[in-house]
Amino acid sequence: MISHNLSNLSLPHPPLKNWEEGEGVIDERGRKMSLNRARQPARYILLILAFGLLVWSSFWGRYSLVRIYQFRQQRERIRRDIVHIMEENQLLRKEIERLRSDPEYIARIAREDLGLAKPGEIIYRYHHLSKGKPIPKARR
Repeated sequence: MISHNLSNLSLPHPPLKNWEEGEGVIDERGRKMSLNRARQPARYILLILAFGLLVWSSFWGRYSLVRIYQFRQQRERIRRDIVHIMEENQLLRKEIERLRSDPEYIARIAREDLGLAKPGEIIYRYHHLSKGKPIPKARR
């Protein structure tokens, strides 16, 4: 049977002295050390962890620098689209106004787009040759 003798057990850190009075602790070499100095390693660890979290969130977080850049690019693309659509709307408004007020414009659109003709007009239709094909020679 193994007996446990705790009196011979050496602790890795010396016990606190005068803890109630707040005088400090004794370090590994037997020197007095203030409580603030004893807590410095924990502060450095917290500082390193905070810095690591900041770096991580800057590059891979929800609002990382990369995502912010992508959001800005998307915003600019949407702004350009909005300007283009507004210009197109303005042109369509002008055409609507012209269709409502200009009978000659309506007649031209009817001829060009719908292939209509006034009574007595003759319509000539030309078939467009597709690009790249040779034009056939005339027969004699």
